[in-house]
Amino acid sequence: MIPEAPLNDGLLGKIISSNPNTPLKEYQDRYNGIKDIEILLTRLDLEIAQNSSEKEQLQKDRKIVNGDIAKYFEQFRFKEERLSTNKWLEILATQLFENNDAIITTNYDCFLEGLLDHYKVWHPTEGYVNVYDPRKKSSLPETGQNPKGIKFYKIHGSENFRECKVFDTEKGPKEQTILGFIVHKSIYPVSGENTYVGWAEKYCKEYIIAPSFVKIPHFQIADMVNKAVDVTRTAQSMVIIGSGLRNEDVFLRLILTSFINYTRQNRKRLIIVDPDACAILEKIKIFCAGNIEHINFILISQQMEEGLVDLIKLLEIA
Repeated sequence: MIPEAPLNDGLLGKIISSNPNTPLKEYQDRYNGIKDIEILLTRLDLEIAQNSSEKEQLQKDRKIVNGDIAKYFEQFRFKEERLSTNKWLEILATQLFENNDAIITTNYDCFLEGLLDHYKVWHPTEGYVNVYDPRKKSSLPETGQNPKGIKFYKIHGSENFRECKVFDTEKGPKEQTILGFIVHKSIYPVSGENTYVGWAEKYCKEYIIAPSFVKIPHFQIADMVNKAVDVTRTAQSMVIIGSGLRNEDVFLRLILTSFINYTRQNRKRLIIVDPDACAILEKIKIFCAGNIEHINFILISQQMEEGLVDLIKLLEIA
């Protein structure tokens, strides 16, 4: 969807070149020039787990890195000028999604939210699962803000998520935090108009689960994954787009398992849209150990923009 957004194997170099002050350069040198951010951060996480003399500094640097990654992805927010050269984006926003669809993503960027907000088919209030909306007051209705009921499950966090201290320490430990999101026109072009709602940097930090084989989610993210597992149990169709289902993406495998295993009374559809759709299917077959007789696999071996019309037609078929 965003051609210039780097994949994991190119992310480390991009962040270092865009932010010379990031600790990532220091740790790249420390770990003999590692170029893969996932391997680098896994080594750092393991070092934190076993290093007592430098642990405090290592943990501090690790939090800074999370912020650096989140800030890097701010540049990929939705911009209206993209629509003139990518006509398919309007079709995606206005024709692909149905009422109460669940969008489960490991992406940090907010491009898709901004696109859907631009076309007024989604709203951040009630549009995220398990993330606190700073604008929502007790006087607001519980329903009606999000027009189609589409929900985002951002299971690795987001560049606009913030982890904030809970000040009422009588009800919990001082380290207790809550996850919310900031609201701004640069993120949500329609619902964020003339608005900036967030939290003071002194008390809040960006929240993402950075690329690493070690993933320790916040309670709200862990519960978000549980809710994603629940929603896939009753789904009749699942579409995989832009994910290779890597071995380290444990959350995605839990969600996939829920979709495949919940019932075998009705035949389900799993649609894969990817130039390497065949390779992804083979990975799923190996992972599921053959327990897929009740799944109708449909492959669209194209990029999203090329296979979008075929995907929409498939989803229109009950």
